[in-house]
Amino acid sequence: MSSYDDSPSFEQHNRERQRSELESERRTAIREGIRKCSRALERGQRRHYFYTARKLAGEIYPLLFDADERTPDYFDAHVGHRDDWNFEAVNEFYTNPTPYIRALSEADRRPRPSETVSLHTGGYDTPEAAVQQTVAGALAGANAVAEYEDLVPRNLKRRTDAVGFACKLGEHLKRPEMNFGDPVNAVSLSSGKLKSFYLGGTGGGKSTAASRQFEDYYRETMGDGRTIKCLDFIGMGEGENVLYDVPQSQPNLTHVREQMGLAPTFEEDDLDPKLDIYAPLSATADEMKLPHDSESGECRVIPFTIPASELSESLLSSIIAERVSPDEERTIRSAYRAVDERIPDWCLDDLAEEIRRRDELSDKHKKGAIRVLKLLQSFGFIRTHTDEHAIDIEEIYTTPERITSFTQATCGSELAQYVVIAYLLDQHWDNGWEHPEWPDRAINLRELSEIAMHREHRGKLEAAVQAVVEFIIHRIHQMLRKNRHIHTSVCADTQDATEVEKAVRKRFNRYVVFGGSDELIEKVFRWAGQSGWRALKNNVTERAGEAGIVSGTGPSAGDADLWGISPVRLVPPSWHHYDTDNEDHDSGWHARVLLLDDEELRYPDWDTSIPPHMEITTSIGDGDGKPADERQMEAERAQARASHRREARERNAKGESVRMIRDALPDNPNTGKPYSIGAISNWTNDINKGEGIQQLQDDQIGGGEQAA
Repeated sequence: MSSYDDSPSFEQHNRERQRSELESERRTAIREGIRKCSRALERGQRRHYFYTARKLAGEIYPLLFDADERTPDYFDAHVGHRDDWNFEAVNEFYTNPTPYIRALSEADRRPRPSETVSLHTGGYDTPEAAVQQTVAGALAGANAVAEYEDLVPRNLKRRTDAVGFACKLGEHLKRPEMNFGDPVNAVSLSSGKLKSFYLGGTGGGKSTAASRQFEDYYRETMGDGRTIKCLDFIGMGEGENVLYDVPQSQPNLTHVREQMGLAPTFEEDDLDPKLDIYAPLSATADEMKLPHDSESGECRVIPFTIPASELSESLLSSIIAERVSPDEERTIRSAYRAVDERIPDWCLDDLAEEIRRRDELSDKHKKGAIRVLKLLQSFGFIRTHTDEHAIDIEEIYTTPERITSFTQATCGSELAQYVVIAYLLDQHWDNGWEHPEWPDRAINLRELSEIAMHREHRGKLEAAVQAVVEFIIHRIHQMLRKNRHIHTSVCADTQDATEVEKAVRKRFNRYVVFGGSDELIEKVFRWAGQSGWRALKNNVTERAGEAGIVSGTGPSAGDADLWGISPVRLVPPSWHHYDTDNEDHDSGWHARVLLLDDEELRYPDWDTSIPPHMEITTSIGDGDGKPADERQMEAERAQARASHRREARERNAKGESVRMIRDALPDNPNTGKPYSIGAISNWTNDINKGEGIQQLQDDQIGGGEQAA
């Protein structure tokens, strides 16, 4: 046996074993510490940042770094190329973590909602948010170093892209042990046409996220994907849907986009959206300032009229039916069919004359029906195909390279607005069946509770308005049931799902939920045919921009039964999103001309008068058939609205915002509810807020104080 033995002594072996155990404990402590901190920051509240700061300072950083060689400077040379490495944040926290821990640990302070801001929701407008940004950057840096040192698996990231059909829709925030794919599909590629419903309160990010999904459809068209026509039907006042060709200009939203590795706006992203804005040529359309080209003077809004023969029998009957009996409604439907068969391009006067000749109807009900037709004609936009502004539905639907938005802000009444929306949805339904050769369609239905409201809210509407809303709900319900047959994908949003008609809210196949009560989340899972709602409740925070997607996503971890993905930090659109709380402008119309150098608001030079040959001349006996007391009540309501309009304009001229004015005004005498933001915006959009009332005096001299 050799006298030289090179095997380790017991003491050496013991030291090696201890070193190995210590290294194993170090690796485990770092890995578990990063995992716990990552989960904490996913919740995003002040106490979670406090926990993370203490964990980093007291455990993770001492295990990762030392004072001799392994400093942030050392690792900067190795991981400085990574997107998640923030040397400033890492070095500041490594050098002196105490101020950050102290800033987050003030025991006598209750966290305010603004203090839950984090890097996930963009922007840091307060010192609190700046502290949180540094702590989050310090954690991301620790993870980068741990991956470099193979202390945690490199292929397990805390975030992975959540993608749509053509672009990134968000980032899935996941724990290291989760084995979802990279990226994950935020939309299902195998479920047919999606019907997405975005739910959440004001400021939660639902409308920005819905707009990004709408952008996804447009990008698919402009790229190598499907050809899809994008249509936005609902614009009842604030001008939220007139900005698709305006680059994103909200600093907090561009910041979020940049954080997610995206260009801040479409200008840097090789996309040039084209937008057509259509407005009904109503009797009051020339009383509202609209965007015009500053040099040519051309109006950027396209006026349109609706041929009476394109108002379906069902739509017209729904308006007239509330004034007649079921038998008389059948007679009026028969009159409609007779005119429609006899005259290819009939006007409302032709239908009125046909009703007058019907012996089955009493004079009373003839008067009632013709009075409704005269009311429709008073809107100004129901004419014939020969009118120079008659809408060309085929041209709109066969130009997928252009986004088409419709505004109802030029309408003089709530009923007129709903009639336009009902017509557009009715046409969409019919043409979906009749023209499968046209491109696929994607429609945006913003604030669904305003057009498909629950029956409890519909009951408070005027009878004629309620009848049209009932028609709209019926048509939307049909579209959601048969969306595949009419080649339509749907994006919709609302603040409170319970305010949407039950038959409508249950017909979506993809729900994007921005927090909410246990009861609401449980209902959403039930509507989607899913279980496990507590999992979403437990991992979605109240941070703006963060949501859970229930159903309608790609497979997760190969588990077909999994309900979706959550939490997801969603991407804002690359085009501008109108913020109703932005005091720099009261509407999307104002935002548009402020953000574009070549447009300004002017009154349009439109002839809103109805051609004489289209006017209803048919009458039954004397007068319009209205009782004297009804005419008196209408006059009083009109007088009250005129008074409210004057007050609104005076308040706006003195500097009050539209929302302040709404809170101060009496209720709308026609509805018994507060005036809409859109109505007040229409009354005041030509006022230079805060510049006194001289403009109003000039207005009065020029006859500008007519009742809206």
